[in-house]
Amino acid sequence: MKARAPLPNLTSLRFLAAADVVLFHLGVAPGGYQAVTFFFELSGFILVYVYSGEKLGDHMATSSREFWRARAARILPAYYLALFVAMPWPIYGAVVTGDISFTNLCITAFFMIFLQQAWWPPVVMLWNPAAWSLSVEVVFYALFPWLIGSIRINARQCVALSFLLLVIKDVLRAMLPAPSAPDMTSSLWKFEQFFPLFHLPEFLFGMALGTLFLFDRSFSQRAHLVMLSVGMIALIADFRMGWLNSSAISISFGLIILGATKAPFAVLQSSALIFLGETSYSIYILHQPISLWTDWIERKFGMELDPIFRNLLYLATVSCASAFAFLFIEKPLRRIILGRKEHPDRS
Repeated sequence: MKARAPLPNLTSLRFLAAADVVLFHLGVAPGGYQAVTFFFELSGFILVYVYSGEKLGDHMATSSREFWRARAARILPAYYLALFVAMPWPIYGAVVTGDISFTNLCITAFFMIFLQQAWWPPVVMLWNPAAWSLSVEVVFYALFPWLIGSIRINARQCVALSFLLLVIKDVLRAMLPAPSAPDMTSSLWKFEQFFPLFHLPEFLFGMALGTLFLFDRSFSQRAHLVMLSVGMIALIADFRMGWLNSSAISISFGLIILGATKAPFAVLQSSALIFLGETSYSIYILHQPISLWTDWIERKFGMELDPIFRNLLYLATVSCASAFAFLFIEKPLRRIILGRKEHPDRS
């Protein structure tokens, strides 16, 4: 298949989104978990950009088997690395403290190994909580070859229909019983937050934006810059108004993604930020397993670090470990799995 030109601005945005998730788990960015919605939309956009044919409604420019192999090569090396890094903690909980039974440990391991944890609320936050989104992405990847070849409407109609699905998702979520205060241990809360089909509209919206970008009339660089700016302003408004679990934030992310594709924004095109964007998946999937070890080291040696210094040290550790994982684990294993030169599946 013929590779389309890279979109470096989107690679840089991936790092900013991954950093937002890390800061959320540090308690610094309260709404940072919504960056996962950005990743779902970006995934739909990029897959359409990379794999669509020459015209709207064509089948993929490669076989389904080759597509799935490329996706496995992209996500599995770092995913299993993160499981390995975090593995001592669920085992310790089963063998030493008894916090988890051996049966539940085996069930959790099964769901985690086969990337199915988002389908089963009791295990979705165990072992490596951030990995839940990868089990959602697997659903997207399974459906994508069928979805991309089933488009029978124009790009603008795709955008309108996918937005309608976002609204329907909001309505369905609103119909679920909601406690006065969210209980993050309840299966109902986990179902509402992580169930894969609740996130499918976000992926479809990203796909629709990808079709608009490729097959509708092109916008000028100034128009893309305006879209990016409006998206950023709208995102700030979403946070101020508390519209975090709604279609409004999906629209804001969509404007940012579509605007950033061609926006003449020099900061996003810096080589350092692009490299960090390339390591963003490792940052995302490794940051919580690394946190388990840094917390253990601090307790083991009775260290009482200044919170700011501790956070900076942790961020530096995550950044260095992720860069190492990207260069020496992700990329080499990707080449081995693909069995040839690097696939054009890239930003």
